[in-house]
Amino acid sequence: MNEYKIKKYYITLTAINVVIAVILAFLPSELEISERLTLAIKVNILFHLIYQMISRIFIWVYEQATKDHPNGLRFAIKFFTAFAIAIMILPLLSAVFVLKSAFFEQEYQHLFNLIFLSGIVLGGYSMKSKFKAKLTPRTTS
Repeated sequence: MNEYKIKKYYITLTAINVVIAVILAFLPSELEISERLTLAIKVNILFHLIYQMISRIFIWVYEQATKDHPNGLRFAIKFFTAFAIAIMILPLLSAVFVLKSAFFEQEYQHLFNLIFLSGIVLGGYSMKSKFKAKLTPRTTS
């Protein structure tokens, strides 16, 4: 998947997250409506921050670490790619517990966690694709 498709998924997830946040803000809860709307805004901001941080900061760390030591390039790329895969798997596992908590214990406000978990997964995928692009040699024609 290229950067264009990842950006398309990011925009789609952003729209879905806004809709989910608005719906969850108006579900019955112990919190007042202003507190729920504030929480919805904070969670959406967290979604964007997490995605941007994960998709960019590890590329920056890689570039800084390999600037002085070009011999470890392939190992560093493979390490960060494996790390990106772990970043994508762990939120999926925690989503199971969030869904269990939301539906079995009827604590629907925990569904807000799915919003930023999707940002973690998408950020990890973006990071993985960037490192994969660095690993594959470029051909010029």
